[in-house]
Amino acid sequence: MMAIGHLGKGLLKAHGWDEGGVTDPVEGEIGAHDVMWFVARDLAFGPNAYPDVDPPVNIARPEAGARVMPEVAPEVEGLLSLLMNLLVIEFRAETGFADAQALLRTPSLFMDRRAQAEEAAEVVGRIRADEEIHVSSLCLYLGECASVACRTIDGGTIAGSKLIERFWSGLVQWATVDQPTLAATVQRELLHSRVQEHPAAADVWAQFESAA
Repeated sequence: MMAIGHLGKGLLKAHGWDEGGVTDPVEGEIGAHDVMWFVARDLAFGPNAYPDVDPPVNIARPEAGARVMPEVAPEVEGLLSLLMNLLVIEFRAETGFADAQALLRTPSLFMDRRAQAEEAAEVVGRIRADEEIHVSSLCLYLGECASVACRTIDGGTIAGSKLIERFWSGLVQWATVDQPTLAATVQRELLHSRVQEHPAAADVWAQFESAA
């Protein structure tokens, strides 16, 4: 018996519930990681210190939607690409979790809210524990997909490993080389615009530049 046989029987749904919560007929909206991040923020900075923000409309690569596995049905390619994209997101998120906890646990930061910051770090740790399970499960699913043959649209078959390897290389290039550079540029421009609102903007920015 293989885990991929259960993806449509609750495994993918459970992953989604972990990330975005679920609407319960009795309890109503039950939050998950999405809400936990806001809780951690409010613990560290205080309630209403920052407004809630909407998630980006799309975090996919610019070429998302283009066929990379034309030999197989779009549904098969869609599932494989979803699993691989999720795995890369989980890998990259681990760095963010570790950095967030390190900052929250730095004694010289949040000095007037040390207890709350420590609690916020614990909240992030609980998210992190869930994500470790996601990484293990996604590796299992993709390993199983790589071990089987996929039916092609012309009636033949192709090794799942060939499809995965073809998509994975481009995804890793985007996630580790291309996208971080673009994101850094966007964040630098955003930070610069915010620093300009400071009375000593020139000095603050000069210190920022020197730290680089």
